[in-house]
Amino acid sequence: MKAKNVSYKINIYMNLALYRKYRPQVFSDIVGQNHIKVTLKNEIETGSLGHAYLFSGPRGSGKTTTARIFAKALNCLNRKKNESEPCNKCESCREIIDGNSLDLLEMDAASHTGVDNVRENIIHNSRFTPVKRKYKIFIVDEVHMLSISAFNALLKTLEEPPSYVVFILATTETHKIPLTIKSRCQHFSFGRVGVEDMISKLKTISEKEKISVDEDVLERIAIQSDGSVRDAESLLEQIISMGLKNVTEKEAGIILPYSNVSDAVTFIEKISKNNASEAIDFLNEKLEEGIDLYVFSLDVISMLRKLLLLKTGVKAASIVFDINKHEEKRLLKLTKETSLDSIINALEIMVQRSSEMKSSPILQLPLEIGIVEICGDKKNPEENKIISLTRKEDGESEKKSQTAADEKNKAVNTENKKNLEKKNIVKKESSSVGFTIEQVKEKWEEALQKIKEYNHTLFSFLRHNKPLGLIGNTIQIGVPFDFHREKITESKNKNVIEKVFSDIFQQVGIVEGVQAENSVDLETMIEKNNSNASSLDILADAFGGVIAE
Repeated sequence: MKAKNVSYKINIYMNLALYRKYRPQVFSDIVGQNHIKVTLKNEIETGSLGHAYLFSGPRGSGKTTTARIFAKALNCLNRKKNESEPCNKCESCREIIDGNSLDLLEMDAASHTGVDNVRENIIHNSRFTPVKRKYKIFIVDEVHMLSISAFNALLKTLEEPPSYVVFILATTETHKIPLTIKSRCQHFSFGRVGVEDMISKLKTISEKEKISVDEDVLERIAIQSDGSVRDAESLLEQIISMGLKNVTEKEAGIILPYSNVSDAVTFIEKISKNNASEAIDFLNEKLEEGIDLYVFSLDVISMLRKLLLLKTGVKAASIVFDINKHEEKRLLKLTKETSLDSIINALEIMVQRSSEMKSSPILQLPLEIGIVEICGDKKNPEENKIISLTRKEDGESEKKSQTAADEKNKAVNTENKKNLEKKNIVKKESSSVGFTIEQVKEKWEEALQKIKEYNHTLFSFLRHNKPLGLIGNTIQIGVPFDFHREKITESKNKNVIEKVFSDIFQQVGIVEGVQAENSVDLETMIEKNNSNASSLDILADAFGGVIAE
């Protein structure tokens, strides 16, 4: 009969979820959160306790677990003076572990949101002295779920509780807690658990379960758990439930979600080398393999962000290095090979193009356009020309867009009419700066080559336009289309052009785009400025495209 009872108890124990089975029972077992453990232990040892505590932080970071350990330590019968850890053996500790302590009241505010629940469970109970122990302790989980009236009812008791009462409020959303409640609590912020601490915890559990799990698998679990110990333990439990004694990455891949991190870094390596064709091929290969392209784009953005942080010298491991060591080394190598400006440019383009994916008629099209924008080999531009993708199926939409563009062009032409009429006068007048329009025209090719070094796309559409006039220190650049005028006025492009002219003439100059007034002006301008360019080249540049051969 005794053997039967023992067997029954063991089976119940083995059926517990890992996060319950290996829940910390003393402060030293808690993963991370060292600043909180030190403070709470010091308060217990010195007896300088607060009457109310607020534990906030992400899920699975140990808030409720810490609250229970704190409660055990306060009422532990065997704890000596200047000690802080509960013994877990005395009657008081065992009652809390078994969940039948009369002096520890736990309430889930998510299911007890009303004022009546607060009055009955907290306010009413707090009036009575502890049944057996020194302190009566209230743990309120997800306290942010209480209603405003419930918070107001709690406020007075929280402000002036009896000397034997201790409140511990836990929340994942501290911004929803009224300031009147926060101001009456000692606030402790729990952070995400670091990868190294998480791996150590998982390794200990797997050893106790007598399962051999590869270090790479533990690292992958730690990364994917996003700092939540409970999530990490749940993932490990799924792997252990496969019944294997030795778990490698191959077996773990059946359970663990697929990660695009390695592919994202490979993609970044290709675009960092301005290799547009390989990057687009790689993107389409991944699409054929069945990956979620939108999720992949988010992984690329995440890796570019880490690359940006590394490049700027950020050392916060929890921000930068929540990836495996191999990918970390690849990113560190990329920081030496890429400039800060190019990283920022790639990040801005990827964020913009990723947001366009869900409304695109072709899923990968925005990312392909983004690749072409990011790349543009400065050494061999001919090798990286990509065929512009046309949308014949969207003809009606293009007609509407063209109509809107024509109306906009008329308005722009009206604004620029006076400037165009002054063109001949400007050529004859001397400028207020130390250079003339003739000198600007002479240096135009030199300026284009310098612009090309900064921005290949800007060079592409400027090479078919030329300076027309000089008003004061403003250089007027003639453009055939409103699209080009808008591009020139964009702050990042305008800054590049003005910097180049300032470097050439050693004087600050301002640039502006001036659009041709009618089709005759347009044809004349194209004929003069593009004697060696084909009509296809002109059309491509007009709409920001690139022709492939």
